[in-house]
Amino acid sequence: MLPKSLRLQGRGGFEAVFRTRKAIFGSEIGLFFRPNNLPGSRVGFAFKQKVFPRAATRHFLKRKGSAIMRELAVSLPEGMDIVILFHKPFSRPVEYTALKEMLTELIKRLNQEKK
Repeated sequence: MLPKSLRLQGRGGFEAVFRTRKAIFGSEIGLFFRPNNLPGSRVGFAFKQKVFPRAATRHFLKRKGSAIMRELAVSLPEGMDIVILFHKPFSRPVEYTALKEMLTELIKRLNQEKK
């Protein structure tokens, strides 16, 4: 689980990020973001329920994503709220390394766009 300081919580926080409509998309994962005027960044996970109807699958992806984001926390831009949206089914079984590569690429693109 992510440390509390890194977690985006509450429906209002997620809705505010989605309302800004600033996003970067990969093949199966999208990354929505907005400035939060705080010293650190916060991360949340969202799922399209039609794509991932089983709660076990959503929990699995959230656990893996949280572990990866803990490792990548130092590379996050300062003062951003980020929502990672799993919007398409994976074409292959999800492995930790593949998911980490996808998230690393999205964070790299976010850092380039923020500059």
